[in-house]
Amino acid sequence: MAYSISSVEQYPVVGDRVEVSYSENDDVAIIHRILPRKSLLSRASSGVGQGVQPIAANVDTVFITMALDHNFNLRRMERYLTIVWDSGAQPVIVLTKAGLTTDLENQLAQVSEIALGVTTFVTSDSDFSEIANFLTQNPQTVVFVGSSGVGKSTLINRLLGYEAMATSENRESDSKGRHTTTNRQLFFRWQTERRLLTHQECGNSKLILVTPAPLSLILRN
Repeated sequence: MAYSISSVEQYPVVGDRVEVSYSENDDVAIIHRILPRKSLLSRASSGVGQGVQPIAANVDTVFITMALDHNFNLRRMERYLTIVWDSGAQPVIVLTKAGLTTDLENQLAQVSEIALGVTTFVTSDSDFSEIANFLTQNPQTVVFVGSSGVGKSTLINRLLGYEAMATSENRESDSKGRHTTTNRQLFFRWQTERRLLTHQECGNSKLILVTPAPLSLILRN
């Protein structure tokens, strides 16, 4: 497939639907074609040239995750909103760590000013029921984006119902976290352990989570 690619956007990314040929003898799958995308979430790549770095494809909704502590930053939220609108997906805002703010009403008013009409959830580290209900009622492809330490891994663990992803403590001085999600992996919500999934399980799936750093992708059939 590499010989037919003329730009980095044409490489397969998380969420792509592809045509493949598969060999059961050596467990090797060869991608022949990427099916047309309905959306493509991208960002500017770092380094020389600063081109475009595709992140995820075929996304319906992007959950912009931001903590209500030192991480709260309206300008960053505006940048996320711009990236999401440009991708063709719809934004949803998730404000985490509600127990760490004493100015929630004012912060919500500020968010409303820059994200008029955008659905917003306010969560604590122990209650993500509104998001779980949203995902149950709205089958779709969803991506979580946000800075390290805002609670994305904790949220995914709560949705899965077990500790699938490592979490770490934030620095008290500025609430910044460390990158603890460093790989891409596929999860079912009803899985109880990390393992490879059979073809039948994938075909019968109700909820799939894919977790590439720094994103978390949820696929719903």
